Amino acid sequence: MNTIEKLYQNSLKIKSDDTRIKELEDIESNFENILKKEDLTHLNISIVIDRMQTKGKKFNAHARMLEDNSYEIVFCPHLLTLIDGLSIELTSKYKECFSNIDKKKFYDKSNRNKLQKYINEYFLNHIFYHELFHILRGHIKYLHNTKSLNIILEFEENNQKNLDNLYLEIDADKYASINSVLGEFELLENIRKLGFNFNEIFYIIFISMNELFYIFHLLNNKPITRKGHPILLDRIILFKDHFMKVLNQNIIKNILEAGNIRYDEIDRLSELSTAILIKKYNLEDIFNTCDVVNMLEEYSYFRRDVQLDSYSYDIQVKSPIWDTPL
Repeated sequence: MNTIEKLYQNSLKIKSDDTRIKELEDIESNFENILKKEDLTHLNISIVIDRMQTKGKKFNAHARMLEDNSYEIVFCPHLLTLIDGLSIELTSKYKECFSNIDKKKFYDKSNRNKLQKYINEYFLNHIFYHELFHILRGHIKYLHNTKSLNIILEFEENNQKNLDNLYLEIDADKYASINSVLGEFELLENIRKLGFNFNEIFYIIFISMNELFYIFHLLNNKPITRKGHPILLDRIILFKDHFMKVLNQNIIKNILEAGNIRYDEIDRLSELSTAILIKKYNLEDIFNTCDVVNMLEEYSYFRRDVQLDSYSYDIQVKSPIWDTPL
């Protein structure tokens, strides 16, 4: 049984069909509430969980524009089940996965179950925001205007190098990563209430997101060169780079400083989590042969040359995610 199938079965074995149906309804409701919270309902974005598997491949999510210029964000239930299985794996193997945290904090099974729920919610929200930013950042409008496309597909099997798609994915990753701090601080606070301090929370997030990006790596057939998606190295490095920069925003910095949280310690935990992933999956060759800096420079040129920002929506809302200059 391969890794994807194992994690998928993790969730199937533990949860009944009735529980799974209720969770899908809760996921739809959560995403719709995010749209309301961010005052985005005027964009006519609908959330679709493709229960009958009619809109995409298994383990897939995508955003697309409809004929009336409304949008839909589509999730395959297989992907949602896989992500749930990953969060179960992380919290059931906490001794191995979260080795830098006192294991006594995991002895309470109720706490582990809550942590599993929060990690799963963090994963799903990150994926949702990635798809949402494909819309908000004007990616679909850009593709529609330049290539008559109305959709951005995730994890498509395509051997052709598609730089437009690559840079659009990097752009969506960037803003989803920013929102992983600013838009999810309430969720991080819920983890803190389980007895974890801020350093431990960040460590849990770094480890968990590394594993999520590794799953994307597997779903995308373990690419070592950039084609239509960022490779594993890109996503890990850029997520943490955006994450750490956001921690220096005043809205977060004031909270951390009040708790005597040291940025160098958070950065150390970030580096540690990456080292753990590299060793666990024998990824040294991938991480030693790629140049993220040049790729980011090309991404900047792309944004400038195609005037990507001109396609984005000018949204004035109260959420802090729109106030960051990153």
